[in-house]
Amino acid sequence: MSQIRILVTTQMMIHNQPRFLKWLSDYGFNVDFVMNDQFLNEKECLNLLPIYDGWIAGDDQITSKVINHLTPRLKIISKWGSGIDSIDIKYAQTNNVVIKNSPGAFKNAVSEIAVGYLLLLSRGILDTHNQVINGIWPKKQYNELVEANIGIIGLGSIGASVAEKLVSFGSKIYYYDPFVNMKKFIKKDFNEILKISDFLIFTCGLNNSTKYMLNKKNIGLIKQGSYVINVGRGPVIEEDALIIGLEQKKILGAALDVYEKEPLSQASKLKNYNVVLGSHNANNTSKAVESVHKMTVENLTSFFNV
Repeated sequence: MSQIRILVTTQMMIHNQPRFLKWLSDYGFNVDFVMNDQFLNEKECLNLLPIYDGWIAGDDQITSKVINHLTPRLKIISKWGSGIDSIDIKYAQTNNVVIKNSPGAFKNAVSEIAVGYLLLLSRGILDTHNQVINGIWPKKQYNELVEANIGIIGLGSIGASVAEKLVSFGSKIYYYDPFVNMKKFIKKDFNEILKISDFLIFTCGLNNSTKYMLNKKNIGLIKQGSYVINVGRGPVIEEDALIIGLEQKKILGAALDVYEKEPLSQASKLKNYNVVLGSHNANNTSKAVESVHKMTVENLTSFFNV
């Protein structure tokens, strides 16, 4: 059998090529790294040569056209991380391309950030810091999390981890997830969650049913004086709707690690409001990242039996 050829496009490995070149080469793989700013768009993917047996992908736009272009030689895509919404899964399966990822690997890292954002908003930590920097000595009252209504959208591994962490705060945990029934927490439909939540936390992945879950049509249902946190995927929230909620002071603040389009535009109106801005980096802890490196490579070695 000819040497197995592997394409690597994830930023998480590109930034340390010598290490991962050695790691993968030690298994007998022939490795090519393709540089990119953040991910490859469809056009850039279509410029790849159809010479790869496996692909370690980031958030590259792996559409049906891309899969068509790289098959029949491409046999497996090992997605770095857990989110696979950038891949046309059904088309890949139809063309006998196996999709692997690292489910649950980031539950602690991302859930910690969600709780951190929650505390930043509930106690005005960032606002107080900025005022003190500017010579102001504020004494504004904020809210405790004891008995606060927390609505979690998506009770997968990350959402469940957020809920477990918040139990110790004495918060009331509600959730919306059509695929989960966890008796420990209170399940509600999405609109009801909007109406009752003091803090709304999105931890869900992106698919046809979750895109723009929070939108211009339902933003009016959200509880007056609430806060919104998104550590899931950017397009689950329609940003124009969120801005409307912030403008009308229906929503008092937000914390976002992800956005509709990344990186966030310098012209974004979100910068004009009480919004804590992340950089899609909630998962990036040394322990979690190393675990995903290992699983991503093992997906390939197990598939090719090397």
